[in-house]
Amino acid sequence: MAVVLSLISALAYGVSDFLGGLFAKRSGPWQTAVVGQLSSTVCVAAAAAVVGGAAVGSDWAWASAGGVGAGVGAAV
Repeated sequence: MAVVLSLISALAYGVSDFLGGLFAKRSGPWQTAVVGQLSSTVCVAAAAAVVGGAAVGSDWAWASAGGVGAGVGAAV
């Protein structure tokens, strides 16, 4: 299972790196960052719906902090 998840992670990272560079050439960095964050949000929401479970307050706090950090990092 770890190997499969590692391969999926590597594929997702490679595709996002390629498409991010491609879109950054066609549009500005802010548009690229916004589209990247929105697509990440959709993917995480889909994964959360499949996995299920209940999120507590600290889960939301860490998720928000991670999203803000990723957004700032992508924008800078």
